[in-house]
Amino acid sequence: MKSYTVNDNESNQTLEKYVKKVLSDAPLSFIYKVFRKRDVKLNGKRADLKERIKTGDIVEIYVSDDKLEDFKKKMPLPNEKIKDLIIFEDSNILIVNKPKGMLVQKDEKNCVSLDQLAISYFMFNNKNIDSTFSIAPAHRIDRNTSGIVIFGKSVEVMQELLTAFKNHKNVEKHYITLVNGIVDKKGEVKLPLIKNEETGIVKPGRLSEGAKSAWTIYRPIKVYGDYTLLDVQILTGRTHQIRAHLLAIDHPIIGDQKYGNFKTNKEFSEKYGLTSQFLHAQRVTFHDMTGKLAYLNEREFFAELPIKETNLLSKL
Repeated sequence: MKSYTVNDNESNQTLEKYVKKVLSDAPLSFIYKVFRKRDVKLNGKRADLKERIKTGDIVEIYVSDDKLEDFKKKMPLPNEKIKDLIIFEDSNILIVNKPKGMLVQKDEKNCVSLDQLAISYFMFNNKNIDSTFSIAPAHRIDRNTSGIVIFGKSVEVMQELLTAFKNHKNVEKHYITLVNGIVDKKGEVKLPLIKNEETGIVKPGRLSEGAKSAWTIYRPIKVYGDYTLLDVQILTGRTHQIRAHLLAIDHPIIGDQKYGNFKTNKEFSEKYGLTSQFLHAQRVTFHDMTGKLAYLNEREFFAELPIKETNLLSKL
């Protein structure tokens, strides 16, 4: 058992917050377990985690020295890679530039996902946070699409972000992509999309048959011979929307192994080492946000294009 005496600086906080501080290396799961098992005493009596403490109070926690040493050994250090990916961070959100080949959320036992890196980073820097919520992504992009992913740091912020991404009017999202063919003017694609659950392929379909409305706007940035670099804005967030819509207008994305041109993909793989779609979530701008995130209105966040794609464009 460990015994602690509350000093003047620690007075008037909840017992829960105090225990989190004195057991700063312990995971939250353990801290709430000792409360559930009533292994925390305040002045010799079992106490509720929301009870306020005062100067001179004695807090006793049934935990061994060996257990505390184990916690110190197991406390995960933040992966240094996440620091290189951070675009913006404050007390409410974390914005990162996701690399290609990494899932936003883990779906395989041994894979490393972006949310794992973010959670490790967040927990290491917020050991004494007074909440069971850590951090979570407000949206996702494909494994082989690079670019902006936004995380929320509290339940309230997450709710605001999820609503904003669902409405699409509050979050303006732009992608950059290289496509087959020459595109000489801006345009839009309004084709409902439906996913084949067996193949994972998304195709245009009828609303009456279960397809969902989808709206994509595109604008040419630069023509490279037989290829065009596009700025693409999505006003809906359907699975593989950009990839399926650009294929539908005969301008498939270069390197896209699922929706692209096999011959062109092979050429770009051999010449430039591009083995996945040239698609990057480049810009996000917030509009008409309210609540805790109102300060983000009209702020634009930008993710640099990966080096491989940048070098590829310089060689075309």
